[in-house]
Amino acid sequence: MIPVDLLLHAYENAVFPMAMENGEIAWFSPDPRAIIPLDTFHIPHGLKRTLKKHPFEIRIDAGFEEVMRSCARRDETWEGCMGCRSEGLFSGSRCFTK
Repeated sequence: MIPVDLLLHAYENAVFPMAMENGEIAWFSPDPRAIIPLDTFHIPHGLKRTLKKHPFEIRIDAGFEEVMRSCARRDETWEGCMGCRSEGLFSGSRCFTK
């Protein structure tokens, strides 16, 4: 398991753990990072049309802990769930989505 303090320090510095096929954990820091500037983001006409049909349900902080814990129990998982295997990640106000 990844110690909680190490994981939080890594996330704060844009470094992310990812499980490799051999079971090892590798650390990645994408460069450049994908950041969408929301104040200047242009929504294309086709996307606006799609969004008007309400094909998606958007939620914030809905069942976050349950989803992450379920993901962490899987044999194969994505990088965001690696942290859920760390003891104490959900204690206090350490885990947030905003």
